[in-house]
Order: sequence, then C-alpha cells, then structure tokens
Amino acid sequence: MIDAHLHINFNGLTKDNFINYLDRNGFEKAWLLTWDEIEPEKKKWDFQNLNIEDVWDLYEKYPDKVVPFYAPDPLRANALELFIKWHKKGVKGYGELKSTIRWSDKRLDKILDYLNENKLPLIFHIENRSNRIIEFDKTKFYGEILNKILHSKLVNYFSEPLLEFLGKYLDFDKIPGFYKFPGYMLDFIELEERLKQYPNIKFIAHGPFWWTNISTNELYRKYPKGKIQDNGIIIRLLSVYNNLYCDISGLGGYNALNRDCVYSEKFMIRFQDKIVFGTDNYEFDLIKLLNKKKINNFLNTITKINPKKILEWNNYV
Repeated sequence: MIDAHLHINFNGLTKDNFINYLDRNGFEKAWLLTWDEIEPEKKKWDFQNLNIEDVWDLYEKYPDKVVPFYAPDPLRANALELFIKWHKKGVKGYGELKSTIRWSDKRLDKILDYLNENKLPLIFHIENRSNRIIEFDKTKFYGEILNKILHSKLVNYFSEPLLEFLGKYLDFDKIPGFYKFPGYMLDFIELEERLKQYPNIKFIAHGPFWWTNISTNELYRKYPKGKIQDNGIIIRLLSVYNNLYCDISGLGGYNALNRDCVYSEKFMIRFQDKIVFGTDNYEFDLIKLLNKKKINNFLNTITKINPKKILEWNNYV
C-alpha cells in the first residue's frame, strides 16, 4: 500500500521513525509532502520544519520508500524558481499547497503553466482559517472597524455557529463590502476554472472544507455530523473533470466517510477511480473503516492503482 499524504517533522513523525511508521501501518512507500506557508495562522505550528531538505534526505536514503513532493508558497516571489530547481533533481509533484492565495491569483499562473507542461500532479488543501471565516472590505469606511470586531477572540470563538445561524436569514452576497474569506484555496468557482484551463495537471484535493462540501448542509462547520445531503459541489466536480482527484487523509476525510456510512459507501463506489489513500500523519482506524464497506477491490484501487496512475500520467497522456 501507498500512503499518498504524509509529512516529516509533523505529529511525531521524524526521519528516525519513518520506516517504523510505514512498517507499523503496512505501507510499502509514502508520498512525502512539504508545507510551506509564509503567513501561517498559528505560530505554534512550525511550518518551516516541513521542508524539502528533510524530504530529500529520506528520499536519498530510501529511494524505494519515498515519493518526494514540494510546494513552495506561491506568495514567495521565487516560488517557481524554487520548484524547478527541485523538480530537476527529482521531485515528482507540487504538494502540499496550503496557502491563503486565491485560485485566480496571477502569481499561480506560471506555476500551473509549468505543472501542466510537465504533466505533474498538484496536491492542495482546502480549509477556512479559523480566524478569517468572513471579511469586510477594508477600503470601505466601516470595513476596518467591523473586521476588528469580527476577529475578536469572543466573536471568533462563536464564528461558525454564528454564521450558520445568520446564513439562514441573510443573503451574505448582497451585503455591500462583505465576502467569505477564501481561506486556504477555498474558492470552488475559481478552482473549476483552473481545472478547465490545465487539463494535464492531476489536481488532488484534500482538507476539511473539501470534504464538508460532499454535502449541501452544514457548510460552515469544519467537521459536520449527521446525514449527507446529496449533490454537494465536490460531487459535480469529480463527475465532470477527469483531472480532479481527492485524498481521504486526515480528520476531514475520515469524518466525511464516517458521518453517513450509507452515503459514503455509494460515494466510494462511484468515485473509486478518483480517490487516493493517505493518513496525513493521523493513525485513525481508516483501514478498518474502509474494510467494513466491503467494496470489491476498493482498498487495492485507492492505495496502489490510483497513486501509480497519477504518477505515470505523463507516460500516457
């Protein structure tokens, strides 16, 4: 099996215990991803330790066990230059891209052009920043004041249920100067344009708010519970775009598959050729959950066939 979403120096995984982690969980190899963010939300996360140098050290030591990925933050002026340098050394794809940049931002253009030209996969993270769920336009005279109130500790603590409550009675899009902050790549309309624009990139989606949108209810909750209402936006995107995949790693993926087992089984059967398996350094009983589904050959498809197909995309496009 292949763990297609793993980080070194994160959640207790180090270069020293990497092989033990693989053996303990029955993985033959792992996609090792960086996480480079120049404007991190929480300083307690040491993002810069999830670096390409440590990934590369392990790749050189265990070339049959490691598939190296690298994603310099596109907000860096030299992001493309950095990626090209490491791609020429042997990096296999761009990931994990977790940045507060919009999909339509021109700073992404040259990076996506390069990935498309070289038929490289892109793993990206979709999530709201907890303290930036909504925003007011700072150019409006009231914007700065409202933002300070909105992002105060007290209001921020209740932000998700507050938005869910207000959303039932207000049309946010009609409030002048108001918009939902895109968070980490959180803009499905602009994502769809990129899917159309770059057919040679295998986009692999990941993160809590990707999986929240499996449904059409409780969209402001990071890890919603209860029955899934059909026709969430990711259902349409996965159905329409052959170059879009998703990984089920982390609490977001686990929660989506576990909250409504009847629906999730149908989802996995329908999209089994578009799903890859990963842990994101969290040792949930995900394998046990998947085995309960008893979907013929499903585990083999998402842990072996699909990752191989993505990496060999440039051989048969």
